Amino acid sequence: MKTSQHYKLSTFKLLIILFILFSFECFSILTLSIPYEELERNADRYHPIMTYLFFVPFSISIGVLILIFIKFLFKRNKGLTITEVGLIDNSSPFSFGEIPFDNISSISSITNSTIKYRFIKAKTNHFNINLRNRKKDSSWWKSKGVIGYIVKKMHTYTLPTKGFKAKHQDIVKTMKLFVEDKNIKITEMDLEQIERSINNKKS
Repeated sequence: MKTSQHYKLSTFKLLIILFILFSFECFSILTLSIPYEELERNADRYHPIMTYLFFVPFSISIGVLILIFIKFLFKRNKGLTITEVGLIDNSSPFSFGEIPFDNISSISSITNSTIKYRFIKAKTNHFNINLRNRKKDSSWWKSKGVIGYIVKKMHTYTLPTKGFKAKHQDIVKTMKLFVEDKNIKITEMDLEQIERSINNKKS
C-alpha cells in the first residue's frame, strides 16, 4: 500500500468561486457609486444610509476574500493528503491542516446532501470527521487557532469534497485502506437514498 495519497483540487472550480466573488464585488462597487441624491429618489428600494451601512463592510469583506483566494490559488500542495499517520487538509484557505488519526474517533461519509437557499438548490458530498477532545490533545487544539476553537465546540470537522478532481467514493476507498488498522469506523450515508426510503415507507 502507498504511504500517502494526495487528492488535488480542481483549479476550474476555484476560478468559479473567484468569478462569483468578483461579481459580488462589482455589484457592491456599482451600488456604492450611485449618487446619494439618486439613492434618495429610490428610497422605496434603497435607503441611502442603510445602503452604505450594508455595502461598505460587504465590499471590504468580499475584497479581502478575493485576495485570500488569489493567494490560495498559487499555493502548492492544495488539496487533501491521506498518510499513514493522518489527514492533511489544505482544500481551502480556511482548512484545518494536519489531523492525526489518533485524534479522530470516527468518520462519516455523507453523499447527496441538499443545500437550499431560496431558488438555489445544490447537492454536495462531504466528510464529517469526529474528533477526540482529550486533555493530552489540548496543545494540538490550541495550535489550530480560531478555527480549532470553533471545531472544538462542535467536536466535528466538515470536509467538503466537491472541489476535488477525484470522485467522493474514490476518497472514501482510500480512507478505508489507511484507517483499517486504526480502530476508526467510517460510516457511509446517502441522504437521498435515506429520504427515498422514508418516503416509500410513508406511502
